[in-house]
Amino acid sequence: MKHNKKRNTAFLYQTLVKEMTKAALQSDSDSKNKIASILKEHFNTSSLLHKELNLYKTLSDVRGVNKDTAEKILSEVKRVYNTFGEQEIFDEQSEVIKKINTDVGKQVFNNFISNYKTLATISQMFSAKTPISKRVILEQSMVDLMASSPKQQKVMKPIDNVAYTIFVQKFNEKYGDSLNESQKDLLSRYVTLSPETATEFKMYISDEIIRLKEVVASLQATKKIVLDESLATKTKEIFQVLDSFKTQKISDHMIKTILRVQALAEEA
Repeated sequence: MKHNKKRNTAFLYQTLVKEMTKAALQSDSDSKNKIASILKEHFNTSSLLHKELNLYKTLSDVRGVNKDTAEKILSEVKRVYNTFGEQEIFDEQSEVIKKINTDVGKQVFNNFISNYKTLATISQMFSAKTPISKRVILEQSMVDLMASSPKQQKVMKPIDNVAYTIFVQKFNEKYGDSLNESQKDLLSRYVTLSPETATEFKMYISDEIIRLKEVVASLQATKKIVLDESLATKTKEIFQVLDSFKTQKISDHMIKTILRVQALAEEA
């Protein structure tokens, strides 16, 4: 069946989050802030779209239950969805689509969403325009999916306290034994990194790199640096290293480098 992804609330949310992540990694603070504003206004916890999004998540996330349980979950989700006003949902989606087109750009709708097929199935199940016979087939497909065994997924493992202690000890042995507030904040976020916090952490790293680049840029303009060729070269190299991180994956090396620059920024 033909499916209009712009009228799929879960797709709108996921593609906005993906676009915001891209903007953050590219240091495009203007786009990132505009997308964050759209999400805050239309997907806050009290919004209709957020309530609908939770129903999508319920159906798309459940795996490995028996078919009776899957059917009960589906029945309850349908009951809750029927309490929503379809026209209200349509109007809210229209506002989001309009803001994407005017404030961010139509390229947002081209983002690849890995579970799009499942989201499309759910959206068509919810739609009153879907013929009954087709809806029954879609619902059976969703029940089978929820009853299937969850696929093995490669996920990032959170760093445990032992690993955190070792990381800090090694850093302190090489660079000193005192951490400033920005370093503590970075490390606390890094050691609690998980699949659920990965996007938020990437955005934090992007913002921190922008802040540190601004500090280094201001240092380059100081009289002391300008008059010292060696220092000028070193600060230029630091700036270039920070700039190169926007195209790299997060690693221990990157974190250690940022920690060192944070120390430099604190001294400055």
